Amino acid sequence: MLWEFVDPQVELAVSRPYSIRNQFIFAAVYLLHYSNQLKEPNWQDNLPKDKNIDFKVLEKKASGWPCCQSFKEKIERLDSDEFKNKTTMNFRHRLQHRFRSHFDFGITPFIDRIKTENGITYAFKIIPPLDLNILIPALYEQHQIAVEVFQSYWQMVSDLRGEWEKKYSIQKK
Repeated sequence: MLWEFVDPQVELAVSRPYSIRNQFIFAAVYLLHYSNQLKEPNWQDNLPKDKNIDFKVLEKKASGWPCCQSFKEKIERLDSDEFKNKTTMNFRHRLQHRFRSHFDFGITPFIDRIKTENGITYAFKIIPPLDLNILIPALYEQHQIAVEVFQSYWQMVSDLRGEWEKKYSIQKK
């Protein structure tokens, strides 16, 4: 029952915080990039390629906008290092690039290539299963954080809209 019905849903849920985080960062970077026209007299359309948009770009584009501070603080909590590396043992990365962990039972064996001073060594290792009693509450927490990220994003959009309205004397409808 766990394998057929729960496993696919949990696999998707564990990967979602990463996706949601990146989608919000992407949207915020575009929003801030064009809003920077309001503050920078010599503004240039120098947005990096989409594949290069990440949190560092967000930090650059958000500098000088106090309305972005809450959003940045919230987005840092979504798919945090604690969730990514400790709670899920880097599940999303392993799922996409190596061998994924199991949920609740089973072990995942793998061979690790280790470069040493004397050459290359291979070690046989195992990854224990992710404990659903720990994982499910962590997923609920990530969901709540995602809601907070959305709320702070929406507040940032509203604040920036106000800036555009002031600059261009746009009347609210």
